Amino acid sequence: MFKRLIKLFNKLNIFSFLLRAWNGEASLGRAFWIVYILFGAIQLLILEYIFMQQTGAYILLDVHNAMTDKLITYAFPYLFFSTMCVWACGKKSWIEWKISSRLFVSLPLMAASFHLTNIF
Repeated sequence: MFKRLIKLFNKLNIFSFLLRAWNGEASLGRAFWIVYILFGAIQLLILEYIFMQQTGAYILLDVHNAMTDKLITYAFPYLFFSTMCVWACGKKSWIEWKISSRLFVSLPLMAASFHLTNIF
């Protein structure tokens, strides 16, 4: 099972794409839509499933409780990684797209970092 999954990842070159996005070599559109939106949604769905298995209920992000704190804490490293990928890939695009994408990805990162400072 895992061997097939590794072969699929090798065919799709996901790791090389993430490395190119981290270095700022990918296009801004691909970095934003694939790294930030698609992989971020997949990560959020996986975390939501894990927490649903533990608690038996979905986590509402507008309610401040211990499970919301855990979800944001677990999601923060990928949020930081994807924000840095989009930020680095914006250097080769038009100024309008560069500013709007950096603004769009930095606001959730700032909100999550302020949330983390309140926890600790």
